[in-house]
Amino acid sequence: MPQIFTDKYYDHFSKKIFHEAPVFANHENYMMRFNTHMESYNYTNNNLTLIYFNKGYGRIEWTNKRQIINNDVFIVANPCTTGWRYINQINKRIDVLSLVVSETLKKQFDTFYFSNKNVLDYPFESSNKTSFFIEKALRAEYYPCGRLLKQIHRQSFETDFNFLDAEEIAITVLNSFHNNQLTAYRFADGIAAKKQSTKIETLKRLLIAREYIHDNLNKKIVLDELSDISCLSKFHLYNSFKSVFGKTPHQYANYTKLQRAKVLLMTNRHSVTEVSSILGFNDIHSFSKLFKKAYKISPSKLILTVN
Repeated sequence: MPQIFTDKYYDHFSKKIFHEAPVFANHENYMMRFNTHMESYNYTNNNLTLIYFNKGYGRIEWTNKRQIINNDVFIVANPCTTGWRYINQINKRIDVLSLVVSETLKKQFDTFYFSNKNVLDYPFESSNKTSFFIEKALRAEYYPCGRLLKQIHRQSFETDFNFLDAEEIAITVLNSFHNNQLTAYRFADGIAAKKQSTKIETLKRLLIAREYIHDNLNKKIVLDELSDISCLSKFHLYNSFKSVFGKTPHQYANYTKLQRAKVLLMTNRHSVTEVSSILGFNDIHSFSKLFKKAYKISPSKLILTVN
């Protein structure tokens, strides 16, 4: 299987291989796997598209916004009349799993989740409500739906991938994204703002700050730095971050570091001193104190229990 993704486009729904990026029809579903050089791609249809970049470069542009693409990120493009464009000016090879959802499947999905009627009595009736996902390039490892896309990407290299049903995979992905989005909107409700659009925009910026913390666990991160990268004043950032994630940025960074420390210690590959240094703690004593407070066991004793 793996070799068919190199410089070719494989669609898991039709089980077909294309030598050029296909033109998608609105009434069809597609699950594409490809590893190729792609300088640009215009998508003028208005189907929901979910894309995971195992290796990614360039950017995706809509009429009024753009998102930079990196490795191990996923992004959602909601149905829209103007479509979107992918641009990779350095024309580096990208490794992609993408799901293009037909209008029919999207409508059935929305009906299932938003219909107030009994689905046993009205199994084929349509709903006028529709799901709308946050259009932002997010680090896959930090979100359940992103980790699901990574898992499917890994499965695509296995010989039994051909026997997995594409529509069932698509429904699993849609369910995961829907649940993740519900969580995001619950988070947004905790943000002090009158307009829902302002809450969602603030949440997007908070996610930038949160991802930055995860990507820089070896550094001491200060509010001014998070304020700059999220384009929020540090007072707005502090209050909104605490409302959404239940911790201040500093508390969240320490909490995340300690979670990572526990994983590293349980692998039994690093000493307490090494883990403390890897995660940027000032000294081993402060690290041990914080760890014991969080997990009711010292780092050194945890290593002994693993042995």
